[in-house]
Amino acid sequence: MTINLFLNKLGFLTLKWLAVFVLLAAVTGYYQPQVFKPFADHVPLLLAIVIFGMGATLTLPDFRKILKHPGKVFIAALLQFTIMPLVAFCLARIFSLPPELAVGLVLLGACPGGTASNVITYMARGDVALSVTMTAFSTFLSPVLTPVLVWVLAGHWLDIPVAGLFKSILIIVIIPIILGLMCRQLFPAVVRKSTSILPVISMLAICLIVGAIVGQHAGQFFNIGLTGTMAILMHNVLGLGVAWIIARKMRFNQPQLRALTLEVGVQNSGLAATLALVHIHPLATLPGVMASVWQNITGPVLASWWVSRD
Repeated sequence: MTINLFLNKLGFLTLKWLAVFVLLAAVTGYYQPQVFKPFADHVPLLLAIVIFGMGATLTLPDFRKILKHPGKVFIAALLQFTIMPLVAFCLARIFSLPPELAVGLVLLGACPGGTASNVITYMARGDVALSVTMTAFSTFLSPVLTPVLVWVLAGHWLDIPVAGLFKSILIIVIIPIILGLMCRQLFPAVVRKSTSILPVISMLAICLIVGAIVGQHAGQFFNIGLTGTMAILMHNVLGLGVAWIIARKMRFNQPQLRALTLEVGVQNSGLAATLALVHIHPLATLPGVMASVWQNITGPVLASWWVSRD
């Protein structure tokens, strides 16, 4: 077996079992917080590394696909930034969540799609190219839409630092993506050889982020109770369900339907947890931390169900 084939298989397996690794990191962070203490002050940098890896996997033709499927990409972004924040807002009101947790849930809902959606789309035999294009498009919209949506929907619970969120998303998300794209253009051979190891690096960074956040604020997590836990878990399930129904009504073909469903339902949970930690409150990180585990369970389960029906 060549080293590239080995790294490709390793990358696929790490993403397939990402939920298990993240859960282990969270448990370790809770019971042994000193393990992740050196990384506690570097959570934004760790997320920037994950986003840089996403940028390095993109090429300019990926963005040209927006012109090839403008309607579908626009619909995905529209659903992403309407369904998920509105579902989060409604669940926060229905379950009467504490203000910090309510804002954290809305923040999770207002974040763009995560890179995990692209991998799960591949597992589901969906339209991977469309999924990557959707993720890139929603990510570039996020510096404006994410702060504004959180301010509009959650500003009555807490004071929302719109300018701070905007600046952080630019630094943590947009700049690393652009740098990744530039590296792909300037050093294509080197980047192509390294892309097989990027999923492993991303998985490691996400685990360090979750472990560091849980280790720092473990005592806060018992404050959410059963209703808070249910609201966070239902947010992902409802998002997937509503997106799937709308995509079917709009007569998307099966690969595109799967790509859109996963793009809308699988959030950039690492970004949500990081922004909450930096700008909101430790308790507001919990939706992002839990979603890092939960959506990497529901997504592959849904993908397996689709494939079994095929």
